[in-house]
Amino acid sequence: MTMQGLRHTSVALLLVGALATLPVLTASADQAGLDLSVHGIDADSYPLVTLEIGLPAEMLDREGLAHPEFEVTENGEAVWLARSSRLDPEASDVNIVLVMDTSRSMKGRPLEDAQQAARTFCADMGGRAPVALVAFSSEPEVVVPFTRDRDSLLRGVESLTAHGGTAVYDALVTSARILSVTREGRRVVVLLSDGGDTSSVRNLDMTVRALQDANAVVLSVALRSPDLNESALGTLASRTRGRSVSFADSGGLSDYYAGLAREFSSVYSVTYRSSEPHTKDIEVDIRAEAGGRHATAATVFPNPAYLQAVEWAGTGLSVPAAAPAYLVGSVSLAFGSVVILAFAGLLSLLGRRGRLDQLRYYDQLHGETGAPRDPERDLCARVVEAVGAVAGRRGFTQPIAQKLERAGVSLRPAEYITAHITTVVLLGWVVQMLSGDLTLSLVTIVLASVGPLALLDGKGRRRTAAFDAQLPDVLNLVAGGLRTGWGLQQALELVVNEGRPPASVEFKRVQIETRLGVPVEQSLQGVADRLGSRQFAWVVVAVAIQREVGGNLAEVLDNVARSVRDREALERQVEALTAEGKLSAIILTVLPFAVAGGLWLMSPTYMMTAIGSPLGAAMFTSAGLLLFVGVMWLRRVSRIEY
Repeated sequence: MTMQGLRHTSVALLLVGALATLPVLTASADQAGLDLSVHGIDADSYPLVTLEIGLPAEMLDREGLAHPEFEVTENGEAVWLARSSRLDPEASDVNIVLVMDTSRSMKGRPLEDAQQAARTFCADMGGRAPVALVAFSSEPEVVVPFTRDRDSLLRGVESLTAHGGTAVYDALVTSARILSVTREGRRVVVLLSDGGDTSSVRNLDMTVRALQDANAVVLSVALRSPDLNESALGTLASRTRGRSVSFADSGGLSDYYAGLAREFSSVYSVTYRSSEPHTKDIEVDIRAEAGGRHATAATVFPNPAYLQAVEWAGTGLSVPAAAPAYLVGSVSLAFGSVVILAFAGLLSLLGRRGRLDQLRYYDQLHGETGAPRDPERDLCARVVEAVGAVAGRRGFTQPIAQKLERAGVSLRPAEYITAHITTVVLLGWVVQMLSGDLTLSLVTIVLASVGPLALLDGKGRRRTAAFDAQLPDVLNLVAGGLRTGWGLQQALELVVNEGRPPASVEFKRVQIETRLGVPVEQSLQGVADRLGSRQFAWVVVAVAIQREVGGNLAEVLDNVARSVRDREALERQVEALTAEGKLSAIILTVLPFAVAGGLWLMSPTYMMTAIGSPLGAAMFTSAGLLLFVGVMWLRRVSRIEY
């Protein structure tokens, strides 16, 4: 046989094989699964659960009839079906919104076919259910509100024109809004679009939440185009228990919308008995088979047993004697689990520690290199690093670092934040376990959150005041060193060796920075910034000017020291003159709360009656406002600016 003959024989065999497999492919295509629509879930009679399921048009005959057989699995296990029946189409409780894309891309045949499909749908639905028409281009418009008048709907469909952009999400939010005020029943949105959103104010997540709040099911119909965002339409459908289909050509829309009209008339109620799983959410898979076709759907709904448990929690049921110990153990285990999960999440955010971070906190890290590794300490270090990474991304590290440096606390910001969070959580948990009072626990959490920061600020202010008190002596010491012929850095070293904290600590840092190449003016300015000392800021300005223009720095420092002493004397005099006003402000602020607390301890009923009455509430409110005004006035009067 020649080569040409072999080629002809091979082609013939391929054709025969293709023809032989064609029936198989056709059969498998015919058996392809379809999608059900879950229009509603009723779990009021739990463990009996009722599902309202819409069959796809492919499973219905021309009269919209079928004899389906249903199978339901709950969390992967088959459940017993109590009953299934077709809902009366004449007593339909469905509310339908037709949402149609009228953007510029729909101009011409696509819009004409869409209008014809809407006409077919309205004609087949008749007056069995209220239908609304929403059109959208750059903005959504409710063309026809809910009505059973078929002629009104048809007139609205005829008025549609194509123009503008595409605001799919805004149109769906508008549909959810008008559905939320309808009567109880199924709520369905039939969305037709050929493009991605370009003009909406809302985003996908906001749209999904609005539809879920309205309990609306989205059936999305997509016309394929280069601008189509089919994944977004699929997400809208799946997250609202609906389904999504797409067409390459708008010519098939009329048949599909006619099938939708039959589907809305063929909704089945399927009731099954739940196996009452111990899960927060119940996952349900439904399968229907009719006429040799099958369709499936999957949905999730909250476990009513958990919702009932939440409702029973506040009914004041009696607790057996052994219950508190059991409660303490359960809460302890739950708390430990939450802490472990939180630490695991923080550890997953960690990266390797850079060299710069190691140098920045060298005094805290230098002892790690020669010691054997302790797993427990290593875990704590990784937790601290995780907290530091999260706090750094949120912008918390810098202000905490400034507070710690000003207070002279030798902790890294991440270490302090970790200790702070741990203290707040532990105190809140302990108070809740001991008292069982949620209000007291919240007050404890607030105080534990604010208290350490206030203490840190107070320590920083005291340290700054101590530094300012030492400043005249420090300046005289530096000036004396300069007069003996020493340079500025040598004179600063004299303060480090002879001075007392906090001045000696801060000038030692200046000494280290200057040895590393930082200009002395910049290093001194860092001291002023860390401590917030205005008086030392003047010293920095004087040093900077002298190093630029020259002069006798020792004499300048003596003059600054003299000015600082005079200013301190004036400040002490002002403090003495305003002490009475400040003490009055403190007493007048504390006294009302002390009296109210005493009355509460002596006669709680009297105080509750006073607070509970409208006149008493008005009096307490007025007293609080007057107290606030008085405190602010006294603070203003006793604060002298100079």
